[in-house]
This record gives sequence, structure tokens and C-alpha cells, in this order.
Amino acid sequence: IASSSAPEPSSSSLKSQMSLVRGAGDAGCRAMRGTLRSIPWAVVHRRRLPTALQCRRGLRIVFGAAARPHKSKGPGEDAYVADAGLGLAGVADGVGGSKTGPQVDPGAFSRRLLAWCHRHVEEGADAATALERARLSVRGDEVAERGGAATVLLARLAGDTLEFANLGDSVGFLLRPASRQMTVTRADDGDVVPDAQVTTESEGDDTEGEEAPQQAAPAPQRAPQRAVVFYPRAVLRTREQAYYFNCPYQMASGDDEEPSGLASCEYDAVSATARVGDVVVLATDGLTDNVHNEIVERVVLALIPTLWSAAARHDTLWAHDDPAREQLRAAVTDLSDDALAFEPVSSVLTELASRLADEAVTTYEDPQVETTPFAHEARAEGLTHFSGGKEDDVTVVAGLIVDDEAYVTAADEARLDNFGEYGL
Repeated sequence: IASSSAPEPSSSSLKSQMSLVRGAGDAGCRAMRGTLRSIPWAVVHRRRLPTALQCRRGLRIVFGAAARPHKSKGPGEDAYVADAGLGLAGVADGVGGSKTGPQVDPGAFSRRLLAWCHRHVEEGADAATALERARLSVRGDEVAERGGAATVLLARLAGDTLEFANLGDSVGFLLRPASRQMTVTRADDGDVVPDAQVTTESEGDDTEGEEAPQQAAPAPQRAPQRAVVFYPRAVLRTREQAYYFNCPYQMASGDDEEPSGLASCEYDAVSATARVGDVVVLATDGLTDNVHNEIVERVVLALIPTLWSAAARHDTLWAHDDPAREQLRAAVTDLSDDALAFEPVSSVLTELASRLADEAVTTYEDPQVETTPFAHEARAEGLTHFSGGKEDDVTVVAGLIVDDEAYVTAADEARLDNFGEYGL
């Protein structure tokens, strides 16, 4: 799409360059190509950039996390860890059905299991090897021996490769924001494209789309319009593993050394090449049982301008010696002037993780919701009495891929986890 002879845009004209693309057929395509040439981020990974930036393989990842334990489960049975120094993130979901006695705490088991995964990555293991070694480590572990089981999902960034190792029904996404023309509106619930991503000929907060809550005053309306946005398409998504409906693959302290039986360690290991600006999401099934993939993408979409703007503002995207950094920094910083865009990148990622987790909680608490991924799967199994969401713990880790030599604040480097007393 990008033309090698196209002039570089100035940051001050970014909003005017992101004007609506109207038209249809060949004329519309030509108009869109012209618009994409003028958007700096649309060409970040294309040949117009210096060779040094195209070929740079050293990447790192910054994280944020959010947990929403179910009100009936105290601190919850989910565990999470996010360690920017190791390029590692993980979530583990304690299986409630493994609580066979008062001494068994699935939450303690999931935390201990994930702590062992983290330990093995510290020792140099990749994601899949860490998962294998953790299965052995929990055998004979004083905490894990009390009983319990958990699903576990790890993600590790090694060079420019993002590796997932998954056992069970948690889900990992590698999302790549890329220019896309689509119909957009603005609404109060955030499940839309914000003004920072869409510029019309007459700017303002007029909205149309989903109904505003009854207690709020009706919002002004405008017709949906075609616009170029940075849509986070899924480059990679892990797949859930289950023996049967609502019974995922899981790891338990009593597993045999060789995979066998109900809790066998038949994990999936998948990977993809990552790029600067990619967004990574790991979530327990509390999210994906309640929130469709398209809604996950829309929630991420709404925060892309703020996230990239914050990263550019803090020099957290590109290497300090990159010849294109200053030009890109000025343009991408202008994507958002929201207050959150002035916070550390980890704060924006924590907000993203929180929005995703809250979307799941809102869904399963709403008695008016009938169709969810969980209900759809149940009905496919002939369980017609299932409807609505599934009440559960919800845990989300969100990450942003940046250059290995970019500036990262102390807040962005801080390790995140909820191990508590069950850490190693």
C-alpha cells in the first residue's frame, strides 16, 4: 500500500490526514490507498522505514494486569504473573471441581503452579519447557501436595518470537493494530472507535449507535460513517482444550510423570513473529466464556490511540538511536491527548486489562444477556437450559511489544503477580 516516493507527513496534520474515506469500488480503494500513505503508523513495518528498523529483532514487552475474583471465592482461584524483565506472562485457573476436601485450595494450587513456571523461566527455560518442568515440580511440593488442579497458559517473548504454551481453556491473543476502513460510531459504553481514532469533517462528541443507559441523558446522534482505524486483528489466538463441555485439560499435583489420565499435560505450543506496537492479551476463561472475540478486539481498539500515544510520549516504542524515532514519536504522540496518555505505558495496559475484565463481569451479571460464548457452546452440546453468562473469576494480562532498546520506566519494569504467600 505504501509508496516509497510519498512525502512524510507532519505531526500537526495527522488529524486532517486521517479524514474519512468515502466511495465505493475501485474509486474507494484508490481513496483508501491514498489515505493510508499519509498515516505514519500505517507504514511502520513497510519498506519506507530505514533498514535498521525493518530488521531489528530485539523486542521486549511491557505489561498490565487486572483480576476480578468472583464474590463467592474470596481472593479467587485465578493466578497471574507478568515479568517484563523475563518477557513472561502467565495465567492459571484453579479448577473448582478439584476441591475435594477442606484442605484443598484450588487458588493456592494455581498460584504455586504459576510460581514454579516463573522459576523455571528464570532458570532459562522457554514457555513450553517451563510448563513441562512445573508439572514435575508440583509433585512433592508442600503446597501443591494438599491437592488441587489448574489450567495454565504461558506467553514468552524471545527475540521477535512470541511463544504460547497452553494447557486448558485460558486464551492468549497476539493482536496487530493495522489500518482498516470500517463503519464506526461513538457510544457511551466504549465498544466503539473514539474521536482520537476517527476524524470527521466536523469534530465533536455527537454520537449514534447503542442506546445510552436509561439514567443518562440521551446523547446527540450522528449517522455511522466510514473511517480508517487501527483495528487489532488477531495474528494468533490459542485454542481451548477440553475433554468435554466445561471440563478443560488441567494439571494436578498427582499427575503421573508421563502424560496420562484426566489431568494429562497435553499442552499446545504455538508461536508467531511479533512486531513493535503489537498487543498481547492472556485471559482465563472467565473472559472468553462471557465475551466474544469481536468484543475483545473492539475493547482493545478503543484504547490503541491512548496506548500508542503514551508509549511514544515516554519513548517506550522505538530504540533511542533509531533514525526514524523523532518523526514517528511526534506523529504517534498526537493520536491522543487523553489524561491516560500521559501515564506510564503499564498504567494504560492495566486500564485495558481492567476494561476487558469488567466487560466479562458486566456480561455475567446482566440477566438480559442471553447469548455468550459459554451459552453458545452449551447449546451446541444439547444443553438448552444454559443461557447468559457464566459467573467466574476473571483475570487478564495485557502487554505491548516495544523495541528492546526503548526507554522503559521503573513502573513498566515492575513484576506483577498475585502469588502472595504461595510464591517461591
